[in-house]
Amino acid sequence: MSQIASPAPNRASSSSSFYSLWSRRRSMLARLKTSPVLTTIRRIGLIILLLFLIHTMLLQVFCLLIIAITITVYGLAYF
Repeated sequence: MSQIASPAPNRASSSSSFYSLWSRRRSMLARLKTSPVLTTIRRIGLIILLLFLIHTMLLQVFCLLIIAITITVYGLAYF
């Protein structure tokens, strides 16, 4: 039975490789944040979200207006 024994991981090399991976990840994220495609996608998403919120607010006002008119008409019908 032959088993290949892996050497014990060196603490300094593992932390430095983790640091290099982390710094590479941070640099990639920094490049992504300044990407014009990503900023355009963010702007489009923000515009869609704002339009959706405005739409729901207008729909709510419209529904409340219909309810108020209905209550008023039925109330006036009983007098």
